[in-house]
Amino acid sequence: MWSNLSRSRSLLTIALLGVLLGSLSLLPTHTTKAAITAYQAADPNLAPYAQNVLDRFVQYKGQYWLGGQQEVHWDNSRKDEMSNAVFARTNPQRYPALRGWDFPIGGALPNDGQWMIDAIISDWTNANVIPTISQHWTPLASQGTNHQDMFTVVDIDRMFVDGTTERTNYLIWLDNIADDLQQLEDANVPVLWRPYHEAGGGWFWWDKDNGATNYRRLWDDMFTYLVTTRGLHNLIWVWTPGVKGVSTAWYPAGQADILGSDVYNETSGNYVSWYEDLGRFSQTKIKALSETDYMMDPALLSSAPFAYFMIWHTDMFYRNTDSRIQSTYAHWATLNRTNVGQIWNGTLGIAPTATPGTPTPTPIPGIVVSDFEDGTLQGWTGTNLVSGPTVNNEWAANGQRSIKAQVNLAATPADIRLAQALDLTGQSRIQIRLSAQNVGSGLSAKLYIKTGSAWNWKDSGTVLIDSGISLLTIELAGVPDINQVRELGVEFNALTGNSGTATIYADYLTVGVVNSNQPTPTTGPTATATRTPTQAPTATPTNIPTATRTPTQGPTATATTIPTVTPTNIPTATRTPTQVPTATPTSTGGACKVDFKVTSQWGVGFIADVTVTNLQPSALNDWNVKFNFPSGQTISNLWNGTLSQTGSAVTVTNAGWNGYLAGNGGTANFGFQGVGSVPILPSNSFQLNGVTCQ
Repeated sequence: MWSNLSRSRSLLTIALLGVLLGSLSLLPTHTTKAAITAYQAADPNLAPYAQNVLDRFVQYKGQYWLGGQQEVHWDNSRKDEMSNAVFARTNPQRYPALRGWDFPIGGALPNDGQWMIDAIISDWTNANVIPTISQHWTPLASQGTNHQDMFTVVDIDRMFVDGTTERTNYLIWLDNIADDLQQLEDANVPVLWRPYHEAGGGWFWWDKDNGATNYRRLWDDMFTYLVTTRGLHNLIWVWTPGVKGVSTAWYPAGQADILGSDVYNETSGNYVSWYEDLGRFSQTKIKALSETDYMMDPALLSSAPFAYFMIWHTDMFYRNTDSRIQSTYAHWATLNRTNVGQIWNGTLGIAPTATPGTPTPTPIPGIVVSDFEDGTLQGWTGTNLVSGPTVNNEWAANGQRSIKAQVNLAATPADIRLAQALDLTGQSRIQIRLSAQNVGSGLSAKLYIKTGSAWNWKDSGTVLIDSGISLLTIELAGVPDINQVRELGVEFNALTGNSGTATIYADYLTVGVVNSNQPTPTTGPTATATRTPTQAPTATPTNIPTATRTPTQGPTATATTIPTVTPTNIPTATRTPTQVPTATPTSTGGACKVDFKVTSQWGVGFIADVTVTNLQPSALNDWNVKFNFPSGQTISNLWNGTLSQTGSAVTVTNAGWNGYLAGNGGTANFGFQGVGSVPILPSNSFQLNGVTCQ
């Protein structure tokens, strides 16, 4: 029973029809490859644009999933920090298709998350990026301004007794939450709404010492108020158990759309068992990795077909290597901001049946074979193309130009190729960057090479390409006759039943030596190595084919040898240095300053942000920062660096991707979660590479 507290804001449902009609543009307007049966939503009046999200998750189950990242939700100035970190660690660069949020003060204060609401509306309106939202803080005690409120014991019975303080605060809290969610419905934004998560875990106020009955009472009350009383029909209800094996008594059957697993400290393969555990609650419900610290290998989707994953904000840094982040986001099954719209309008089609191969490895700086910056095709031709290839400046993976061709999606395969003899002795991989437009229900590509007199075929595996940058890679280890590459190219195949004309772009074909000390470039390598070295072998290869795998008339070109090169003095940063340093700076450090800022604090801990500025003229390829805590504080979690702490003495060294620190003002940043009182640390409390800062 609701109290007599004013509910004037609750009577907004009369606008629902207009909201629903305005949302129809998000539904697919064409027949998709698979018939769609509407998923049974918990809300019988769920808005069509939100229903479409559920239906597409069902349609593409086990084929694709959304890549997701929780943002720093307590600091407006850092709201894009985690998505930007994903972008910085991937090449081709990707932003997540899903972003996680949390009401900063849990709804205890009105409009406490307006900046978050604005970002969510912009994400969905401009890029079809879907939000998942949770809430932690209790509506009681200090009204949610204290981080520890979420862990307090709450007498839930009193929250349902009229006239009590608990009841009054609880109703205000629900109203504040509904007001924020109302803004999202007004903007036609579907929300993966994840309240009261990790049920039965016993650590949050909604289930701490209260049991399953009161938990279900809270869930039912919120569901009824938001859906029925306030008329919010944009909410997709996500429920998550606290631990594997939790009793089914905690499950709000009939009031949940998606079942989520919040999984920490598990290896990728163990996620299959978490997926299976969710089957105890329902075999038919959509399932998701609603929170996790360690990315599951997308190759496991066939056995654990989660609809999406969401890495918990800074856990991304210390549980996932850059290589794992790269390979997950480069995998054809992971949807990102460049192609997430295809799932909502149903144009992804069926995933390729060809073996996609291993996830794309981290790209490395290499010797440029083809970059088209001189305005010529540099020897590239094509077969079965509608037009092209031609040089253009409409798109480029690096520099200003690429080659462009058009493919008839109803008449593939087609290819672009370079019939040039190459000697790749000593090289480890070859890579090319692609982009495509108007791919219909799907266009796949594979980079291939042909070697030796037997025309040995080796390819990268099939990758679906779209309007983003797709990186195709061939690992050269074990390839026979690598000193006699006869031809290389890219073969295109449309999915069955596809039609229309796709435009494809290709750029920046490179080869290189694998070197673990090299950085992952964020915008393509900056080196300007010669495109085609002039050293030539003594023999002239023959029988280079012009189109198919069957050898035809050979060219007269003399083979070009790609020298074995181990790059030196390449900085270990990815912050786009303008040039490679000409000399390795010494590790003795130099003048510096440090900005230490506490961005959040509570009774027993704090979040700190540290920015280090290198004031000396010379750059640093690697850095370490040392300081001492004044009062026994400890660091429980650190990001953007590697931590070593002995007593009060702390050393932070650079991560693999941010070691380069330019001279005359170059900066590096790291942050951490501290335990204890908030310390006062002026700039001269820090040392950069052994030298005290100013």
